[in-house]
Amino acid sequence: MKENKKMQELKLNGVAFDEGMDIFGEHKTKEQVRAEEKERRIAERKALQEEMARRRKEAKESGVAPAKRKDIIVVSGVLVGIVLLCLLALGNSFRKAKEKQKWMPNEARGHYTNSAASPDMSGDGPKADVSEAYFTQNNHLCVKLVINNGTDRMQDIQAIDVAIYDYDTDELIAGGKAAIEDLVVEVAGTEAYTFYIAPEHIRVDETTVLPDILSFEIAIDHIPVEIE
Repeated sequence: MKENKKMQELKLNGVAFDEGMDIFGEHKTKEQVRAEEKERRIAERKALQEEMARRRKEAKESGVAPAKRKDIIVVSGVLVGIVLLCLLALGNSFRKAKEKQKWMPNEARGHYTNSAASPDMSGDGPKADVSEAYFTQNNHLCVKLVINNGTDRMQDIQAIDVAIYDYDTDELIAGGKAAIEDLVVEVAGTEAYTFYIAPEHIRVDETTVLPDILSFEIAIDHIPVEIE
């Protein structure tokens, strides 16, 4: 009976006790604990030394300190972006300058000017005279007009039809009709207007030099401005 009672007391949670089992682990002496702590610290120092050595090696190979490398990459990206924006702006400027150059006078083909251009102030309606004409670099004919309004009402200019001739030979050089928007001439007022005649409406070839003296036929479509 005593032996059976002893066996029951040696059960833990219904599991039979095994004399070879150590429930709480092996007991360690203070010397063993200190030795294990020393080994752990030595291992940590070794790992730290190896990591620092690796970083120094990377810095030496790249020539850049690891802490600064990220900052330099960011700054480099910003500088690249600025350079690209500058190049884009410069390219747009060149394109605009090139486009503007197309409409500049081709002086090799002559240049008509009339600084005294001043059409009549007529009660019949707005009148126009040519103050300047020249061929452009892209073979258009630029025509600059002076428009006077001799009527007693403001006039909204709707269209201008121009034919240009060589004064000496009466040869038709060019002709065209330009639709006009937002051009109002005040009573007894004067306005300047410039338009370009396209190559398909020019009757002379691209080697023709504009004569010094020209004659013109100009017709203006207009309507009175209603004042409320």
